Amino acid sequence: MDRKKLLYIIISLSLVIGIVITMNIVYFGTDWFQSGGNNHSDYTWASDEHRLTFPETIFNITLEVYYGEANGTIETYQNIALNDHYTTIFDILNACCEVEYEIFWWTHPTFFITSINDVQESDVGQHWWQFEVNGTYIPAGANAYSPGNHSHIRWYLT
Repeated sequence: MDRKKLLYIIISLSLVIGIVITMNIVYFGTDWFQSGGNNHSDYTWASDEHRLTFPETIFNITLEVYYGEANGTIETYQNIALNDHYTTIFDILNACCEVEYEIFWWTHPTFFITSINDVQESDVGQHWWQFEVNGTYIPAGANAYSPGNHSHIRWYLT
């Protein structure tokens, strides 16, 4: 391949990459790649309008936290009841455990749990906290899903 063709290919690829990046910034805004609330210091879960879309009350929830390779223990909390629209998976976990999390900004703030009761995801290598409800993995942020009454929630390190 001669130098002229190679130069055209490099310029074309650079333009395509530039257009893709520009379109992502235009479509998603500048927050699409930021976490931790860098540009959202005034955000609080208490003032999040999205939480008002969840049921006001849930009851008879069982929460299980499995620490896996970190220490092999399982903690179980039973008969949990929450009200006042604080009824998401995050709220249930936060009511029973010490929780650390990061906020990722997509269509609305998404909570990514980084530590439960001082067991961090990084404590056991390339693992992270996930949850399932009634035996089914839920591919959503902890603050984006509200279980029904009589649900069994299980948090575990992958």
